[in-house]
Order: sequence, then structure tokens, then C-alpha cells
Amino acid sequence: MIPLLRLFRFLQGSVAALTISLVLLLASTGLGLVQPRMIEYAIDSGINVGNVQAIIWGAIGIILTALIAGGLNLASGYTLIKSSQKMGYEMRNALYRKVMSFSFENLDRWRTGELMVRLNSDVNTVRMFVRMGVFMIVQSVIMIIGAVIAMYLTDPGLAGIMAIFMPLTMVLFFGVATFIRPLFMRTRVALDELNNTLQENLAGAKVVRAFARQGQELAKFGIRNKKLFDVNLNVGYKLALFFPLFFLIAQLATVIVLWSGGSTLIANEASGIAGNLTLGKLIAFNTYATMAMFPLLMLGMVLNFISMAMASPMRLDALFREKPSIEEKLNARSLPSLKGKIEFR
Repeated sequence: MIPLLRLFRFLQGSVAALTISLVLLLASTGLGLVQPRMIEYAIDSGINVGNVQAIIWGAIGIILTALIAGGLNLASGYTLIKSSQKMGYEMRNALYRKVMSFSFENLDRWRTGELMVRLNSDVNTVRMFVRMGVFMIVQSVIMIIGAVIAMYLTDPGLAGIMAIFMPLTMVLFFGVATFIRPLFMRTRVALDELNNTLQENLAGAKVVRAFARQGQELAKFGIRNKKLFDVNLNVGYKLALFFPLFFLIAQLATVIVLWSGGSTLIANEASGIAGNLTLGKLIAFNTYATMAMFPLLMLGMVLNFISMAMASPMRLDALFREKPSIEEKLNARSLPSLKGKIEFR
């Protein structure tokens, strides 16, 4: 996490834009949390009592809040895209200046293919994390907090059921993230090796053909390619295993909430008791429950970004921390330009 925080210095010129994006995101999420209340109003004050006007006003409110929230979400995303692109631009420039300052010893230690992966793939990974990962994480956290508060205000009993499933999902999420992160680091290392082999063979293609080494180089490339294939396949299998667990927990929570709330409604109606829970509140609560669980699932979907984003900053930070073996001294004496004249005596 610390290497990633160090890279956030490239966002210093975008503080105002990020603040605007966050405010727009807060407003968009807040409007989204209002919609279940309008559904509740349309059902309890409209459908249950046959009030068409209440149904119409509820529907108009839902449509208007959805349109405004969508516009705010779009503006927030546009601002965040601009900030993340600027971050990638500044980061590439800084990395390229760093590489240009390297001495021969440093360039012997950092191979060309490895530097290409870090300046391109790793920078793009961090940029995409800022663009999509941070956006989804912030939106998810705000949505979860707002939905949890709304659930307790709607029906504390049903909220207690969700208090069991939501921590379970969070524990599973962080456990998977911890487990997957080393696999992504192995993926980046395997990609480095493949790019090094590819760069050496393409740059020295004439030498390879001159010494009739095509077969050996094909075999070496095949080994590197197979290693990258196996690592990526392993990561894909792990993600394919965990994602259904997230959805299973979410669906199970929804089923239990509907069963418990529906049973309460039926029992109250049969006994003639006017309980606090109404059909509109049950539908609104179920919507809030979905709003609380879906961001957790969305966090699982961005698990890929988070895991890669934890690996790439470590690799970029190592490159930034590399010091040239020969450094220019401060206040060094400038030598006159060489004329390039050679004499043989």
C-alpha cells in the first residue's frame, strides 16, 4: 500500500478536479439512496389504497432522481478520467527521465523488456486503478454506509439479518484479495521474462539467423510463454472459484430477508395487527439490502484491479528508488564542448 501512496504524488496537480469528482459522486449516491423511499411511497400511499396520483408522483420522482444521478455520475467519471490520464502522463515522463539518468551498470541490471513492461503495462495498471478502482471503491463505501443506515431506519429487525451476511462477505473479500495478490506479482514477473526474451530475439534477429539458432530461441520463447499462460490460468481459476461465492451470499441474504419480512406481513394481516412493517417498507428494505450487497460484489469485481494495483506500484517504486551508479555532483564544473578532432602521429 505504501508504494501506491507514494505514486499518488503524481495527482498533486489534480486535487481540485478530484475534489469536484468526489462531491459529484456523493450527490449521485445520495440521490440513489432516495429512490427506495419513493418506491415505498408509491406502494403504501398509492397501490395499497388505490391512489393513482401518489403512484404517478412516485414514478416521476424515481425517474427524475435517476436522470440527475446519472448525469452527476457521468460528470464525476469524466473528471476522474482526466485526472487519471494526467497521472499516467506525468508518471511516464518521470520514469523515462529516471531511465535516462541510469549509468551502464544500472542498464545492465534492468533489462530492456522489463523496463518496457514497467513504463507501459504497470503505469496503465496504476492509472486504471485510479480511474476505475478508486471510483468503484469510494462509491461502494458511500453506498454501503448509506444503505446500512437506511436499513436500520426502515426495520431494525431485518437489518440485524443483514448484519450477519455483510461482515461475512467483507471477510471473504479481504481474504481473497490477500490470497490473490502474490499470484498477480508472479504474473508480472512472468510477463517481464517473456518481454525480455521477445525484445532480445527481435533486436538480434539477424544474429539468431546467422548462427542458425532459430530452434533454440523458439524453444526458449515457448517456455516463457507457457509459464505466463500457466500463471494467468491459475489466477483465472481462482477468481472463477471465488466470484460465485460472493453472489451466493448475496442471493441467500435476499431470500432470508424476503422470507422473514413476508412471514411477518402475512402474520400481521392474519391477526389484524397493524405492525410497523408494511409492503412498501419491505420492498424498500430489500432494495436497500441490494444496494448494500451489490457494492460488496462490485468490490469483488474490482479485486482484479486491486490485486494488480498492489503489485505494479511495488515494481514502479523499485524503479524510482534505483540510484544511478554515477551521479552528477552539485556545482560540477562544466567542460567545454569537444570538437571531435583526432590526430595520428
